[in-house]
Amino acid sequence: TQSRSSAASDVYKRQAKEDLQPGDIIGNLGPGSAGAAGHVVIFDGWVDDAKTQFRTLEQNGGYGAVSLTHTWGNAFWSQQAYRYNGF
Repeated sequence: TQSRSSAASDVYKRQAKEDLQPGDIIGNLGPGSAGAAGHVVIFDGWVDDAKTQFRTLEQNGGYGAVSLTHTWGNAFWSQQAYRYNGF
């Protein structure tokens, strides 16, 4: 069976970092992203005008949904953005 992150690549299209909008996702999708190799977050906006730091909404273990700040490209999953094909 496919993981959720690997199957998600079928319904999302790649998005340029500059075109991100709240509700888009950031992560690694597709083949090879099952289990610990896959991670996605919901983009919630840029922190700075240079578009290097961004806010996310994501599940965080026993804490439930949280809002966190990340740096673009600082982790294996934070280098590519996607938008749901239905939007």
